[in-house]
Amino acid sequence: MLFPLFCAMVFFLVQPLLAQQPPEKPPATPAQDPEKTPHHPVAEGGCCCLVDSVEIRKKGHRTLDKITKHIVIDSPDAEPEEFDREIGPQVGYEFKVVIKYRNRRVEAGEKAGDCVLKWLEMSDRPPESYLKAGVKPDEWTDISETVGKKFPGLFKNGTLGPWKRHKKDCPLPLPGIRTPETVELTDIPTVLRGSSRRMFFHIIVESACNNKPQEVWAMQVLEKDPSKWKFVIGEEAKREAEKGQKTP
Repeated sequence: MLFPLFCAMVFFLVQPLLAQQPPEKPPATPAQDPEKTPHHPVAEGGCCCLVDSVEIRKKGHRTLDKITKHIVIDSPDAEPEEFDREIGPQVGYEFKVVIKYRNRRVEAGEKAGDCVLKWLEMSDRPPESYLKAGVKPDEWTDISETVGKKFPGLFKNGTLGPWKRHKKDCPLPLPGIRTPETVELTDIPTVLRGSSRRMFFHIIVESACNNKPQEVWAMQVLEKDPSKWKFVIGEEAKREAEKGQKTP
């Protein structure tokens, strides 16, 4: 008598659980690419680089001992020429160019692209490597276009190397803009101790987005008399440069 009663009780307790149906799963939807969602119709256009600021930071005069420099000269018609050259004691001025930029999604009417750096220099006595690259005294030249093509080391371990390696990552859609990146370019233009030279710098960074270029000016003066050495930036350097030949 007890066994049938026990079975009836178990059936009474289990029946409601068996009667429950599992909840229906929502219909599967194909995965969407976040860069191509209907909410971001311009996301397919890519990204453009936007320069926020360019500034020059003075570091100070430097005296360099005799050094051995490894030089590589590119030639379109022959194998690159490589050699070591001993350079005597030099004097110069060290400065740093700090560039802040961002990459963001393009907007209506804009084209995707990277920022463009133009490093213009003019000197009454260009360095020997500049002369070999075709640079002329007292004429402005874009060092990245002239010297950089002749001496590729300028983009490797030289002054412009960090810009060559700057980040070009494209952000995801909205807000679609990255925290500003910073690139620092260090230069120490020098002459042999006891020599003199006047050199001007006009550094421009152009945005790919609809934004005005950012630019800085500097002038370095080195004389046989160290008391006459100077390095100036801004409007004074621009005025002195404009007394000579105008920039391109």
